[in-house]
Amino acid sequence: MKLDQAEVTAFFDEAATHRPLIPDSQTLSGWGKYLKYERAAHAVYQAGARTVLDVGCNIGHVAHFVATRRGNGHLPRPFVAGVDLSLASLQRARVQAPPLAAFAAANGHLLPFPDHCFDLVVCLDVLEHVVEQPPLLREIARVLKPGGRLFLATPNPHCLGSYLGYQLYRFLRALSGRPETDKDRFVNRKELLKLLAASGFRAQSVADDYLLPRPFIMLRNWVLTPPLPPQWGLAYQKFCNNLFGLCGENLPMFLRDRVCHTLAIQAQKD
Repeated sequence: MKLDQAEVTAFFDEAATHRPLIPDSQTLSGWGKYLKYERAAHAVYQAGARTVLDVGCNIGHVAHFVATRRGNGHLPRPFVAGVDLSLASLQRARVQAPPLAAFAAANGHLLPFPDHCFDLVVCLDVLEHVVEQPPLLREIARVLKPGGRLFLATPNPHCLGSYLGYQLYRFLRALSGRPETDKDRFVNRKELLKLLAASGFRAQSVADDYLLPRPFIMLRNWVLTPPLPPQWGLAYQKFCNNLFGLCGENLPMFLRDRVCHTLAIQAQKD
């Protein structure tokens, strides 16, 4: 699939008007997003970061989660800078900006920051929307301090439930005369680790780099297999996570790769 960066930006411009700042953790799709932002904020405080860059910040989700979660309560709140190409998203981010946060329009291939100025970079559900992924990771490495950390999450293309749900959604959109925007180019775990290594990163959590076991097909918050309405679907998702572990740690690796929705890797700059 050919990725069109202009279409990607237009999609997020349109979505900015109705996207919730804090995902609704009582919905099936919102609960997964909520967990990812929580995990990112935990990574920030776990690393003791004082300066954080959120690449592809959207409307400022990460900055708000960092501002409202204070680690163990004794750590100072870090400064969070966010960059994005969507001007509509940035407008909302600035209006709702928490203290110690700032947002700017920037392409991830040319970040407007000097070398070695951030302790940690967050990049959530962005890599799959980027036309050229290696330059983005190299630029992230450039602005990170030596030994700085990257927390990156991207959909796992090997997850059967997510893949089938995605293809069904695209088919129904095309059938209705409203084809889905070409905004996704997914990478699998092996490709991602190779990209990180080539950009000067060393993965820190290779064994637990999956998130959200989802052994079912979902469409608009409805679980199709087994057929369940949204609230029952959320209960079923939580049951699966309790059974298999939040990162699928109770599954053998080959099943984890077919069941877990997200690749969530913490890496350190060499």
